[in-house]
Amino acid sequence: MPGRRSYLDIVHDMLRVALNGARKTRIMYEANLSYKQLKEYLELLLSSRMLSLRGDTYHTTGKGKRFIKEYQELKRKLQKE
Repeated sequence: MPGRRSYLDIVHDMLRVALNGARKTRIMYEANLSYKQLKEYLELLLSSRMLSLRGDTYHTTGKGKRFIKEYQELKRKLQKE
């Protein structure tokens, strides 16, 4: 995909990084985000219950895992056409 990442691309990247648990810094660097973006998206993903926070580690929830799966299926379908 050329150009900037979409909102959904960023959400997908963050959830993927946190699949086995990740701290803020790891999510920020692996998802290639600024600290400001990280804070905004973490708040969104926590409030929508796609991420959970245990101690200082973020984990992708079942809802987040479903998002990853459906996002990848949709992306795959769009690339075929």
